[in-house]
Amino acid sequence: MDRSYLSDQAVVAASRSFVCARLLSFEDADEAALMRRLMRGRGLVNTVFAILDPSGQRPLVRPGRSPTGPYKSGAAMAASMRKIAARYPGKPRAKARELGLPLLRDLRLALNVTECDAQQLVVLRGDPEDTEALEEILCELCWSDELIGRFLYCRADDETEWAKVVGSDKAPKTGLLVVRTRTYGLSGEVVGSASAACSAKKLKKLLVDAAAAFMPRSVDTRRLRRRGRRDGVRWQPELSLPSRR
Repeated sequence: MDRSYLSDQAVVAASRSFVCARLLSFEDADEAALMRRLMRGRGLVNTVFAILDPSGQRPLVRPGRSPTGPYKSGAAMAASMRKIAARYPGKPRAKARELGLPLLRDLRLALNVTECDAQQLVVLRGDPEDTEALEEILCELCWSDELIGRFLYCRADDETEWAKVVGSDKAPKTGLLVVRTRTYGLSGEVVGSASAACSAKKLKKLLVDAAAAFMPRSVDTRRLRRRGRRDGVRWQPELSLPSRR
């Protein structure tokens, strides 16, 4: 589905006229309630696809488990998105500081989402006041044409379980880490880092080089689930999973 729809370059281009949000499903009660409403009261599922009007309340296409419901192809999805964008032209392109840095809630969740999305993770490490200047630079870079969509982001502090990130003990205690996740999305490894005093030029080179060097793994999800069961791997979500018959 992702290869033929969400990774279709026409869909990617059309998405620049939309606010794209990934809901947390079983990890957030409020977002789970929205997903139930979109699915018209049916049981909570781990994925829901919808395109909403600017109020965020009214679906403009029939919600479902994926784009394959309302659309027969990525090209059809892109064409529909362009028509919807023309109906709601919105404001001129927002500045990066107005958009802010799109942070995932915490490192635990960020590792899992990053692995599922076959991405790399950028972690801002340290107290927010100590990384404020670095975050401003990162915010500009993350929305740039060169790096938009190439990384996921989160913030972490001394209370984080850093043992899950190999190499974090050798990285700056206050700064930025580029992390590649490991199988199952429960841990990761530092592949690059920068101190809080890093210049915009050096930070851009670090991220551009990391993006260029990254080769996502091909995953057979059925085999991965079987392997996970053999290895005793289990993800514990915050909300209760629906019972299976």
